[in-house]
Amino acid sequence: MFGLLGCTRYFESDKGPRVVLDKTDFVMGYHEHIGILAAPGSGKTTLTRLLCGLDAPDEGDFIGLRGDALPLGANSFILPGLTGEENARMMASLYGLDGDEFSHFCYQLTQLEQCYTDRVSEYSVTMKTHLAFAINLLLPCRLYIADGKLYTGDNATQLRMQAALACQLQQKGLIVLTHNPRLIKEHCHAFGVLLHGKITMCEDLAQATALFEQYQSNQATIQTEDYSFDI
Repeated sequence: MFGLLGCTRYFESDKGPRVVLDKTDFVMGYHEHIGILAAPGSGKTTLTRLLCGLDAPDEGDFIGLRGDALPLGANSFILPGLTGEENARMMASLYGLDGDEFSHFCYQLTQLEQCYTDRVSEYSVTMKTHLAFAINLLLPCRLYIADGKLYTGDNATQLRMQAALACQLQQKGLIVLTHNPRLIKEHCHAFGVLLHGKITMCEDLAQATALFEQYQSNQATIQTEDYSFDI
């Protein structure tokens, strides 16, 4: 099993501790594909970092091992002074993988063509994201975590990436954190909502969407009231 038990994560602010996750429980099997609806600023990135073992909770327990989960599309490991090919081969070497096969896969999936041998510092944001996605797909892990989105680029690029991910998901799990119900409908079979620092699992996507939309509606009402005034 993998996840969090009674985990709290907070950050200090001028107004005191800001609680992002509040004694939340989230446990799953390694082959499950779970979509969690979450509004911007609700703690998606904080949750991703905890589940990937990059941060430790202030309270509670992390179930699993560091390296079990990989943040899909994260590109902080890519070195801008190296070419795309050099970055791919470097990561293959670090994990003891075949450099030729690894690099060939990244070249084929990204279709960067001649740019593959250019320095990453010359890449656009989208090109760098595509390279990171390809590299992450081949790194050893037991499940992927997507924070916000899965793919970028034109339709052809997204179809290639979707097919490559589908192959990996035959043996690996997936967690998608997003505000877009359509994204998790395509890739997940269990659904939840991140609200008020806790994850609530739902019976189906319809229930999760209804709960999420109700929360957004309530937040919009609160914001409207905050800006109201008497004339």
